[in-house]
Amino acid sequence: MCAEPWSAEAFEDRYQRAADPWDFRSSPYEQDRYDTIMQALAHDRYRSGFEPGCSIGELTWRLSRRCDQLRAIDVSDTAVATARERCRGLAGVAVSVGSLADDPTNGHDLVVLSEVGYYFSVDELDEVVDRVVAAMVPSGDLVTCHWLGHSRDHRLHGRTVQDRVGRHPSLTLRHERTHEGFAIGAWTRG
Repeated sequence: MCAEPWSAEAFEDRYQRAADPWDFRSSPYEQDRYDTIMQALAHDRYRSGFEPGCSIGELTWRLSRRCDQLRAIDVSDTAVATARERCRGLAGVAVSVGSLADDPTNGHDLVVLSEVGYYFSVDELDEVVDRVVAAMVPSGDLVTCHWLGHSRDHRLHGRTVQDRVGRHPSLTLRHERTHEGFAIGAWTRG
């Protein structure tokens, strides 16, 4: 029986077959997406950041320049090993195996949900967003960025993810924009 395309086993299989399965290191699209995420951050410095679904650590490396402490997780052991290597020597960065579906994310003033929301069902996503927002510090920032294309691997469309996050009653929208191929949103927790 094949694993669901959004399962930890399926992600591990992708990273076993290709070190950078989505071309995060070299794709102009991905580099533009990372630049856009960094521009959406409200503050020059954050005390504690959280990046679930960190993959091979390319965005992690960038976020580390703005966070005193940064916790990054991914469900793939192989991706985490690559991310650890990418971020080796960076002060305050911890990369570990973990799932957003299970992680409490307590005490962060920055959470970046990039390319992860569409792997959940609507109910699961709503639960994850509830937990993430509840665990953030007051006035903490939540930044989301999702591809707007279609994939059989995704359970939700990127626009649906952005809309579901935006419905959370404790979040105030600071910035929202659709770019070439992706949507970004930045909220502050009230």
